Amino acid sequence: MAAKKRAARGGTATARGAPKGKGASGSGGAARSTKPDAKNATKARVIAKKPVVAEKPVVAEKPVVAKKRPAPKLTPFRQHLTAPERAPRPARLPPAAVGGAPGPTPPDSPRAVEQTAVAVLRPAPLIEPPAVEGGIGAAAAEAIALARSLETIESAYAAWDELRAAHARRRQRFTEERRRLEEQGELLVGAVRTVADAAIPPPPSAPTPDALVAAADGAAVEHFLAEARARFDEAKAQLAQEETAAEAAFAQAEADLRAAARARIEARARLAPPRLRLLPRVVGAEHRILHLERPGPDDALVLFFAFTARIPSRYQAPFDDAADDVLLGPTSLYPDEGISADETRPSPMRLHLLLDALPEVWPLKGYLLQSLPGVDGPRFVRWVTRGPVLEAELEDGYGFRNLLSKEEAELITGALLALQLAGRLTLEFGRG
Repeated sequence: MAAKKRAARGGTATARGAPKGKGASGSGGAARSTKPDAKNATKARVIAKKPVVAEKPVVAEKPVVAKKRPAPKLTPFRQHLTAPERAPRPARLPPAAVGGAPGPTPPDSPRAVEQTAVAVLRPAPLIEPPAVEGGIGAAAAEAIALARSLETIESAYAAWDELRAAHARRRQRFTEERRRLEEQGELLVGAVRTVADAAIPPPPSAPTPDALVAAADGAAVEHFLAEARARFDEAKAQLAQEETAAEAAFAQAEADLRAAARARIEARARLAPPRLRLLPRVVGAEHRILHLERPGPDDALVLFFAFTARIPSRYQAPFDDAADDVLLGPTSLYPDEGISADETRPSPMRLHLLLDALPEVWPLKGYLLQSLPGVDGPRFVRWVTRGPVLEAELEDGYGFRNLLSKEEAELITGALLALQLAGRLTLEFGRG
């Protein structure tokens, strides 16, 4: 290796030291062309070993966008240095001006002022439609469904009581709605008359006060009055229609419950007649007091039906001795079946007249009623609740008495025996 380097240096030196003649130049050129330099050969080999790299595509440079400077915040001391306001743009022409559909009315035109006056006097927010629940109500419907599923006398009367309470609430609601409509109608009529008689100054914010008052005093008032009356009549008619429909629904539901209660009482009377135990009590030589052992609730209703061929209006009627006034004592009738509150304490004569007008249901309260034949017509016997017993009270003039004569006691006992023979009850005698 060293010898080669020396030979290469020697050759080079010889070539440098040779004269620059033709022969020398020619021999030297031939030597360079046939035997290349070793260093150049090494470089050629190194270059040949390098991989060929593909040229990168030329990417266009992104344009430089200048950033906008934020507007400076104005302090309270520099607010007066703002730029002058830009002139307003000219108003666009309405489509009607260019041959299209009619555009909005300008706010300062007389037509807009008249429309504003009518809008201000519109009666829609004052006359509200009636808001009353339709049908018989959810509570009454649920009670009726329960009565149909249980099929007992008590469930039928419980549904009847719930229906009666719902009916009273609904009537009160219709009365309130009717009163509200009347008050609103009077208010509207009075207000319109005030506007028609004297011009009311408009609020300061109105665009053109004179035109607004003129529009309200003119055709707008007449239009408002006619529209208010129409809405008022429509609301009253709607309320009356809803009330009629509600009354029909309640009447139908009550008729169904009344028929169900009567059918169940009649069925119990056929299958299990009530058993009564008569307890006569002797008072002196000529007077008697008659007692009956207090029956159960269902047997009491069956006995009510056996005495009168009617049904009571309430389940607890035979034993209800509650008094709303301590001084007057308990009432003898419920305010049911058309009986007013003033007629709940009638005399015996008035009681005959009231009950004769009721063919199916008798609203008796606190006693059972039995009718006896008499010379001057039938006489009533009341079996009044006295703790564990029922005590007989016979009609006498303007009242009832419990102290009976021997003949009267025999007449009442004979009526009970006649019912036993008819199969309506079973009578037993006990110690008084």
